Amino acid sequence: MERDTLLSAAILAAIVLGLVAAVFWPQRESEETTPVTCTDDQQCGGTIETERYCTREGLFARGQRNTCVQPGTAGNRCETSYEPWKLADEC
Repeated sequence: MERDTLLSAAILAAIVLGLVAAVFWPQRESEETTPVTCTDDQQCGGTIETERYCTREGLFARGQRNTCVQPGTAGNRCETSYEPWKLADEC
């Protein structure tokens, strides 16, 4: 009976120590294990041009521009913009 009590106490202590370690010493992700989302704009979908138009300021395009921000780093991400962009100074 005493042996079973000691065994139960040892198991309980191991569980508690494991929980304490998990809370106070979490594993950190290294850059090697961090997935890379993008290394260039094409991996984010690239540019999807839907319309071209002229103004006094030049030739513009409208559509969706998907760009890779901080390409190839752990902090990279894809961003999408729907703002028109200038293609040329003249039409």
